[in-house]
Amino acid sequence: MNVILKDKQLYRFLIRRFSIEQLDELVERVQDEMENNDEIGLIYKSENVIYDIVREFISWNVSDIVDRGVEQEFWDSYMAYETPLVYYVKQKLSLE
Repeated sequence: MNVILKDKQLYRFLIRRFSIEQLDELVERVQDEMENNDEIGLIYKSENVIYDIVREFISWNVSDIVDRGVEQEFWDSYMAYETPLVYYVKQKLSLE
């Protein structure tokens, strides 16, 4: 994603690719994991929790990642999802 998206554009990008329920579940999973880690005293930064769960979410819910050919194509297609999803989660949890 070579363009900085405004919040409304970001929301439209995500809604075209995922359901509201999927996005709500993603945010909920991140929040639960952050709370669980805090309760058991793990020093696990919120950034790590967000990225780990977003990566898992992408692996289960995105089928158009370029996985053949040039490595840069893979990362470009992957980051097109990771960047807006991470931003979305941070915004929903007021971490941004």
